[in-house]
Amino acid sequence: MSAAALYNAFSAGLCALFALGELFSVRHDRTSRLLIWIFLDLGIIITHANLVLLNRIFDYPWLFQIQLPAVFSLGPLLWLFFFRTLNQKKPRWPLTCHLLPAAAALLFLVWFHSHDESTKRELMERILQQWHNPQGGPFSFLFGAGILHLSAYMIRSSGPILPLLAWQHLRSQVTVRIIIFIIIMCLLINGIGLISISLRWLPGLHASLLLISSMPPIIYLIRLHYPQYFRDLQQIVSQAKYQRSRLAQLDTASLQRRLHQLMESERLYLDEDLNLADLAAALDIDSHQLSELLNNDMGLGFHQYVNQLRIQAACQLLVEEPGRTVLSVLYASGFNSKSAFNTAFRKSTGMTPQQYRRSQGADVSMRTRNQVSLDTIGRQEAARGLE
Repeated sequence: MSAAALYNAFSAGLCALFALGELFSVRHDRTSRLLIWIFLDLGIIITHANLVLLNRIFDYPWLFQIQLPAVFSLGPLLWLFFFRTLNQKKPRWPLTCHLLPAAAALLFLVWFHSHDESTKRELMERILQQWHNPQGGPFSFLFGAGILHLSAYMIRSSGPILPLLAWQHLRSQVTVRIIIFIIIMCLLINGIGLISISLRWLPGLHASLLLISSMPPIIYLIRLHYPQYFRDLQQIVSQAKYQRSRLAQLDTASLQRRLHQLMESERLYLDEDLNLADLAAALDIDSHQLSELLNNDMGLGFHQYVNQLRIQAACQLLVEEPGRTVLSVLYASGFNSKSAFNTAFRKSTGMTPQQYRRSQGADVSMRTRNQVSLDTIGRQEAARGLE
């Protein structure tokens, strides 16, 4: 076995040790669990590539193409790790949605391993022969798609880091220089791998694998010399974000109180034509500042915030005015579309307006009957006392 192959095997083993370290770490939180899967994915990718390039994959057919789910899941896991580590706002879609391509790759593995040994070997030979075909094949295309998928998520993960590209951060903060180096390194690895797959360039694949294998030792050195690396990075990102904030000179707590008071006293949300600029003008701030206040400080978009208040008003009308039609309620609460009202109402309450009214009516009836029963018992007890 060559020195490069031994180095690749060492790197894969290091990934396994990192995963075990996170598994038995004192802080076994969500971030730690993400790191376990990230290290396992990286180790699987290195191991599989090493066996293929050594022509040893036929000795371990149960490992064949196991890198596909790892490639398709590594990007989403890295992206979510950065989101949680750097305290970004909650992602719109849960992780399970982002892992659907990895799940599809896993189904392919289940299909592949459902065959007998001779059929599996024949399939392996056909798949590996595609590397020598200038036209390629579906499996080389699938692996290339996995690299593109990973690259897209890595670019997306680097979003919070972009403000740190300013010269003052690069010059003064070693933490920033390290993360920029890692991002560039990862994109370079993906680029070399994609070009090598497209051109059937074997030396490029070997070079790409060596670069991938260099990442675990680099991660080890970073963790050794900078144990609080991600905490430091989080502080730098937060400071840069605050410096760029349009609300830096404003009292956000006071702004939120004024916003709530304005909505309660004047009930601006009942105006179906209310927009971001009008609400910002009522608060004497510009629309960009209001948008930042809602998104970053309150975790809501403008339409989410206004619809939340409108749904609360609609719920109150549905219960207090049982004879009022749903159409009348939606217009009275600030909506101008039945479909928009029904969608927002179901999303907020999990029920249709009619179901909500019936459920609340049943609760009111039950409370009324209970109160009548208590009053009757009270009168009976009073009468017995007089006797």
